[in-house]
Amino acid sequence: LSFGEVLVGGSGTASLTIANQRTDTVVVNSTPSFLPSSSPFSLDSFAIPTRLPPRTTMKVTVVFTPISAGAVSGSVTFALTTTAGATLGTAGAVLTGTGTSRAVLEVENADLDFGTVEVGAGTARSFVIKNTGTGQELETSILSGLRYDRTNFRYVPELTGAIKIA
Repeated sequence: LSFGEVLVGGSGTASLTIANQRTDTVVVNSTPSFLPSSSPFSLDSFAIPTRLPPRTTMKVTVVFTPISAGAVSGSVTFALTTTAGATLGTAGAVLTGTGTSRAVLEVENADLDFGTVEVGAGTARSFVIKNTGTGQELETSILSGLRYDRTNFRYVPELTGAIKIA
């Protein structure tokens, strides 16, 4: 069961279908176990005991909540019994997902001093935008003009528009 990419601090869900192909009712009598034990995977609203009638299916919502960036794999295992309590074995699924993080933009040389510029004339200054985060892309704004900062008596970049930086 793959969750794809999920932003660190967020969560993604996926449905897992459990099928009882037997002719008698199957019971999940204990909390499903996850590996690794400190797994970022969990179940949403799963009641114990859960009974699954003969030849039926049940959907279980699995939640992936990554705590760091990177690929994660794990598993969930359900212990199964009969209604009389006899052990039937286990059923399980492999779980995979990738935690992603946002890009973080840092502007170098952001304090641009244009000095005295004649009306109608132009001058240019440069600056560098770097991604100091671990994310690969970011929806952000681009610099398309300058505005006068009356508090600090200087021109500063004004952010407008939108692009995707990858």
